[in-house]
Amino acid sequence: MTASFVLNQRLRIVDISLEVNQLQLSNKQEELERLREAQKNLGEVQTNFYDVEEECSKPEFTSNNFNGENASLVSEIREDGVRESFVSLAEEQIGGAMTDIEEKIRQIMSDISDIKTNITSLESQQIELEQQKKEAMKDE
Repeated sequence: MTASFVLNQRLRIVDISLEVNQLQLSNKQEELERLREAQKNLGEVQTNFYDVEEECSKPEFTSNNFNGENASLVSEIREDGVRESFVSLAEEQIGGAMTDIEEKIRQIMSDISDIKTNITSLESQQIELEQQKKEAMKDE
């Protein structure tokens, strides 16, 4: 086997690796964009829950506008049941999902950084192999 043949094979491997890394980079960037959009939408949903949570206490019931003791019973149900459910959804469940998305975003950004580093390294290898190939062709 000649040196240029070996270098051509190595160049093909580097080219394929570059293509694979560029495809991975593209996929990760798309995934990152989808997660950022989901995070934005989830933030809007959380805001809407807080807005609705305030509305669940209206109208205010008193013994004057609602049948005596029933007013305090309904108010307790609102405070202990409905309001707590809204707060739980908004803070625990949606907040937890947002935290999970943030962690996934950080991981994908790290993956993107690693892939970019690999691409840079492969491009350097490609340039070096092409130079070696030119020199090998001169010697043959």
